[in-house]
Amino acid sequence: MINEPIIHHKKLKYIAKYTVYSKDLRQLSKAGEIVQILDEVTLLSRNEFLLVIEFDDRKEDQAQDFRPVLPLVFHW
Repeated sequence: MINEPIIHHKKLKYIAKYTVYSKDLRQLSKAGEIVQILDEVTLLSRNEFLLVIEFDDRKEDQAQDFRPVLPLVFHW
């Protein structure tokens, strides 16, 4: 088993918020319904699939956009 590093090179401490963008939020899966009630997760409609993860309340005002390889954006 491989353990994830505890200290990252960017020294990110915690995940503050997730924003999930989806093309159709009218019919959520069971998992989507559960995720929707969490305070840390926001589900929004958009013409693309995208996951935005905010670390440390975006104190550094930095970002890394992994598109088009992954539909993922980090903010810290």
